Amino acid sequence: MSRRRLAIAVVAVVLLVAALGLGALAWQRWSPPRSRLILADSDLALTGVSRPWRWIVVHHSATVSDTVDAMDREHRNKRGWDGIGYHFVIGNGKGQPLGEIRATWRWLDQREGAHAGIADYNQAGIGICLVGDCERNAPPSQQIERLAWLCANLIRLQPGLLPRPAVRLPQPEDHLAAIIGHRDVPGKATKCPGVHCDLRALRCRVAELLAPPAVTSATPP
Repeated sequence: MSRRRLAIAVVAVVLLVAALGLGALAWQRWSPPRSRLILADSDLALTGVSRPWRWIVVHHSATVSDTVDAMDREHRNKRGWDGIGYHFVIGNGKGQPLGEIRATWRWLDQREGAHAGIADYNQAGIGICLVGDCERNAPPSQQIERLAWLCANLIRLQPGLLPRPAVRLPQPEDHLAAIIGHRDVPGKATKCPGVHCDLRALRCRVAELLAPPAVTSATPP
């Protein structure tokens, strides 16, 4: 082999090693976040609940499509957070399957959120993000039904999300005042989760899911 070809080969090897090193560094800097597919209430309880959660804060991604991985990259690179800010993400069928619930590492590790913009609501607020732009379009009914199911099961896990039984409330869904939108966080100037995300209807549906089954008495002989 000539000296020229040897020099070219050496340079190629050096460039390859450098590229592999940069690739490894990039992988260390960002790797896909841990998440868990939630199919049943038992999936939620696997890690246990160790934080005194007080609110469920509903968000939308304000994007047409999204995934947990894409949100994690965006939150790290553009917002400087330590990863995705939400505890749960519910898909709309674009990027993430319709109605699919994924618990992020924040729920799995019972960590504070990075979604509310206010310390108290990050520390004690469970952040749930609906993939989609609910300011422009109504979310799919299946997505909202899965959101209601998730809220109901989170409340079963954490009774602190409900007020004391002694509190009298005028409407059945009023005891679900812990379910709020990002726009309801004090001091936040935002429309999130969008005009088409009907939180009152959501609370009503959650109240239905939490209601004890009706007992029918047998007709006496």
